[in-house]
Amino acid sequence: MISRAPPMQAAEDRLIGAAPSSQEPVNLVENREMLHALRLCVGAMPPRTARAFLMPDWHGYPTADICDRLKLSAGNVRQMLFRARRVVRDCITRDWVDCKGRGVPRERARVTKHKR
Repeated sequence: MISRAPPMQAAEDRLIGAAPSSQEPVNLVENREMLHALRLCVGAMPPRTARAFLMPDWHGYPTADICDRLKLSAGNVRQMLFRARRVVRDCITRDWVDCKGRGVPRERARVTKHKR
């Protein structure tokens, strides 16, 4: 099985490192917290779905390459990406945005495993 942590870490490093030096420290902390929540959401996905999500959105793979690597049709890849992006959106909203707005500590935010 391929580990999902290193590709996410490289993408996180690029995002955090790309912040302008004038950005306030509180924003950098917030970015790190959001990326941590994103990592948890992607980690809760089935491995194949997580790979399909990371390939175009974090690594820039075109659909044809994803189809070849995952042995899926273009339609299946598009469907998998749609569902994975929806899961991430819902997960980030539920476990980061909503908790942040209510002042719920991140430790109490719960990321659930999603059905395949």
